[in-house]
Amino acid sequence: TNVPPRLRDLQTVNPIFGRTSNPWDVARTPGGSSGGAAAAVAAGLVPLDIGSDAGGSIRVPAHLCGICGFKPTQSTVPITGSYADPPDLPRSFRLLFDIGPLARDVDDLILAHRVIAGADGQDTEVPPAATDEAPEPPLSRLRVAFAPEFPGVPIARDIADAITGFAGAIDVAGAKVGEALPSHDFAAERALFSDFITWYSQAFQAPLQDSPTLATYLAALNRRDDFIHAWERFFGDWDVLVCPAMMCTAFKHRETGTPIPVDGVETPYWTALSHACRFNLTGHPAAVIPIGLDRDGLPIGAQLVGRRHCDLRLLAAAKALARLTDGYVRPPGI
Repeated sequence: TNVPPRLRDLQTVNPIFGRTSNPWDVARTPGGSSGGAAAAVAAGLVPLDIGSDAGGSIRVPAHLCGICGFKPTQSTVPITGSYADPPDLPRSFRLLFDIGPLARDVDDLILAHRVIAGADGQDTEVPPAATDEAPEPPLSRLRVAFAPEFPGVPIARDIADAITGFAGAIDVAGAKVGEALPSHDFAAERALFSDFITWYSQAFQAPLQDSPTLATYLAALNRRDDFIHAWERFFGDWDVLVCPAMMCTAFKHRETGTPIPVDGVETPYWTALSHACRFNLTGHPAAVIPIGLDRDGLPIGAQLVGRRHCDLRLLAAAKALARLTDGYVRPPGI
């Protein structure tokens, strides 16, 4: 299925296969970089597909196309044959990049994840797959935090309201629910993600410009560890975080870098990654499930995040929470 060049866009268009459109409205994008996969699944062409995610590239298209998607814990699924770090910056991209499934329901995410997770003898970062069972938990035992927005990040009101409404439904169903986020610097967290992406991008330029020193790179890794620990402490109190996957619903096709309207306010293009990219930085598993439509009839997805290395438990919780929604809805005319 179609992807943008080097997987680096919020939309899916390239000079070989052209532009991919959203099955909900062909004037709008399915997202990127796994936009071809999301569009194919949403349109019913395939039951599931495999995508990659270095900043939201599975979760953003899943949200925009009204399907489910899953980014596993960092280094849970081999990236063999998919994408290699540039030689000048070993492991810079590997810290952000994961492979995961897109499907129309959580059961298929679980099935696909069990198939693709685990060591393949090539990717030395990946341990053997977990073999323990993760039964669907009763909602009465789930501790669910929700955040309709992140500090300093724009969000469409329809999406924030949908997240709050979904949290209310979870509360009524018997789970422990509270509005909560870790108390750390969210702007610094996103800025650190941007540093890693910048270094990765520069490695493909000739000559390499402004290459980071080893000390700079190691300091960045230490800051990354601080954010990982902050989120892990948070998930000591909560089993799942429910939050937006993106700042808006499917937007109309545009040139890469052109601002995107959020409730009528033109917003910088790459800001759209702000809800998803922080979990690439920290390596936490994150799923997206559809929870409704906005006022224009476009899909809204909820991002569900859990503790690192607890992927099957997060997917089991996602399955339980998805029962409170209408699930996948066929796009009009499909």
